[in-house]
Amino acid sequence: MDRFESYPAAQQLIALVDALSNWYVRRSRERFWRPLQGSGSRDQGSGTAARPIPAPRSPIPATDQDKWDAYNTLYECLLSLAKLIAPFTPFFAEFMYQHLTGIRDQAAGIDEPAVRPASAPLPAPRSPIPLSVHLCDYPVADEALIDEALAAEMELVREIVSLGRAARTAAKLKVRQPLARVELVLARHEHEDWLRTHASLIAEELNVKQVDFAAAADQYVTYKVSPNFKAIGVKYRQLVPGIKRALGELRDAAAARRALVETGSLAITVNGQSVTLTPQEVEIRLEARPGWSAAQGRAGVVVISTELTPELREEGVMREVVHHVQAARKDASLPYEARIGLHVDGPPEFLAIIRKFADTIRSECLAERIEFSPPPSGEWQTVELEGWAVKLAVVRPS
Repeated sequence: MDRFESYPAAQQLIALVDALSNWYVRRSRERFWRPLQGSGSRDQGSGTAARPIPAPRSPIPATDQDKWDAYNTLYECLLSLAKLIAPFTPFFAEFMYQHLTGIRDQAAGIDEPAVRPASAPLPAPRSPIPLSVHLCDYPVADEALIDEALAAEMELVREIVSLGRAARTAAKLKVRQPLARVELVLARHEHEDWLRTHASLIAEELNVKQVDFAAAADQYVTYKVSPNFKAIGVKYRQLVPGIKRALGELRDAAAARRALVETGSLAITVNGQSVTLTPQEVEIRLEARPGWSAAQGRAGVVVISTELTPELREEGVMREVVHHVQAARKDASLPYEARIGLHVDGPPEFLAIIRKFADTIRSECLAERIEFSPPPSGEWQTVELEGWAVKLAVVRPS
């Protein structure tokens, strides 16, 4: 920003927003939604936690503290983000700042939120703050709070998850469909030990039952090596056809890939002449073997099993039902904590799956009951699941 390099700065902000919304907020949803455990508390949801919360006036349960920690962290991120984007989007930054700080409410004569959970810590004493985001100092990072090792770990985890989702997309498998396993072939095997500590996180993000590590991907994929014509055209000119032919005739494409990764070069012979190619001059495409789907990146190769057992298919149907019920709740503008009644109908095979996973569906959809009969209104929502036309209805309990 000091050098007026606005585009690189904007790219950094885009990456921050992506990490905040698609990682932190999504990973923290259960922390936000968790009911308060403190005595006499009434959890009113995220709408009442608009401002930072200081130290509590008395000890509160650890689960409650975790909930408020999640809110406070999100608040700090959003307030800092409003200041960071102010030079780029001045009006939206001001909108965020006015709502986050409560200045807009003060101007309207509104003091505090009408409802605050009894166990929530008392608000901090009011102190003079700038009336506009454009009167604030531009944020400066606190170097003491930066954990480089943790940041590097999470960056690698996020890249692995991204590759796993790419492999799912290539196989046309929805994220909601559980899979048996994922194999991680790391570019740097020294990362394996600490990455194992995040295996449950990776499994949850990729919706797989098991996370395994492999030394090589050869048993899961085959490689095809070809030249990057744009990179070698000027450098090698008349040798380009020979380079293409030599790469296409490689007996062990996997070994060629390993040489490029480990040594940064690949030596071949073209028309009796030795040629050394760099990773930028070679394109390596991988093709998954039957029963697998794969994607590769800087982190390595991520391979997912595409074989679906009857049990996995049933769980996938259950996840689709939960998805449609949650969408119906949203369409009905129901508060996230509202209890519902769920009515279902469909083929016997579908109803058997609903009965098998009834407890999970009730828990995740906040359904007090599941009825296998028409709703009182008689209005169904028909959806297509696994080739079945099934009926769902969400009703408010009487």
